[in-house]
Amino acid sequence: GFAPVPRELAGAAAAQHAAALRLMRHIDGAYERAGARVRRQIDDGELLAGEALARWRGFPRDSGGDELLDAFADGLSALLRGAVGDADEEAADAWRLEPGAPECGRADELVAERIDILARRWRRCLEEIADEELRAAEGGCPLPAEGIAALLATALLGGRRARGADEALACALGAAVAARLRERGERLLEDCLNRVLRGERGYRLAPLRDLDATPDQQVALIAALSVLQRKR
Repeated sequence: GFAPVPRELAGAAAAQHAAALRLMRHIDGAYERAGARVRRQIDDGELLAGEALARWRGFPRDSGGDELLDAFADGLSALLRGAVGDADEEAADAWRLEPGAPECGRADELVAERIDILARRWRRCLEEIADEELRAAEGGCPLPAEGIAALLATALLGGRRARGADEALACALGAAVAARLRERGERLLEDCLNRVLRGERGYRLAPLRDLDATPDQQVALIAALSVLQRKR
């Protein structure tokens, strides 16, 4: 009479593992789609709007580099907060269709702060690499480091609407230095996007990982069943 119990437990463990994998896939898929949307929005120049657009139109005569950088950092933070919120909502909707699934993990009260910190970090790093490349450029440059960083931010986040930023960088630094700076800026932006999206996805996946619903449980129970069967 003992044999069915481990068999039933093994089946339950297998079902729990399969359910956890499905729930994790819902979160992974939602965050992958959110990341793709963010990158499309950036490529389309959606961040060159509002405060950032006003500052860009006044740069450098009426708007300083710091003001333009602040506007872009704020816009990037807002875009990523929206993307995370959309991913959470999509995953939550999918989880509701899973029988017996718990409520999908949502953003905690610190999510906006975490994203804002990473956007500000991206902004500071832009200034750092702009300063480095400015020192490497031959001849005098009409703009300070924050001005070069503001042009770089515009080129990175303004999409096709900000071609003039790339041209201004080439004029200020020389084509080779400007191209190298643009490449470094692209890597920094991608790193920022990945840190935000992978980090927030990790927060949502943590409760599922904590369940320890792994195939190891099923293997152990099947082994126990074999022992009991031999003893019978």
